[in-house]
Amino acid sequence: MHSGLSDRRGFTLLEILVALAVLSLVVVAVLKNNNAMIDNSIYLRDKTLAGFVASNKAADLELANLWVKTGTEQGEVVLADRRWFWTVVGKETPDPDMRIAEIEVRSENEEETALASLVIYLGRPPF
Repeated sequence: MHSGLSDRRGFTLLEILVALAVLSLVVVAVLKNNNAMIDNSIYLRDKTLAGFVASNKAADLELANLWVKTGTEQGEVVLADRRWFWTVVGKETPDPDMRIAEIEVRSENEEETALASLVIYLGRPPF
């Protein structure tokens, strides 16, 4: 028959502290990964909405049935309770009856990189 402290089974304080340290490292890694996923989903939402703004501006240009001017035109629109800034650059083509409209959309007016861009070709209106 054994008696004393050697018969007791369980974890030492040091083992418990090591286990908690490892667990905390795992939790930190998981939280960092979740933050990256949240940031990525916000970026993708913004790109999707900017794409909608660019498509809407392209539809506006097509439905206006006006000759696209060469040069730059800028404006803003509200979509999903946010202000979006669009830029349309009209360019000539080798065909005198066609023009290119390059549309870029940004979430901030001074932002360098556009969240969405779209290029459309528009013909000269019949009248």
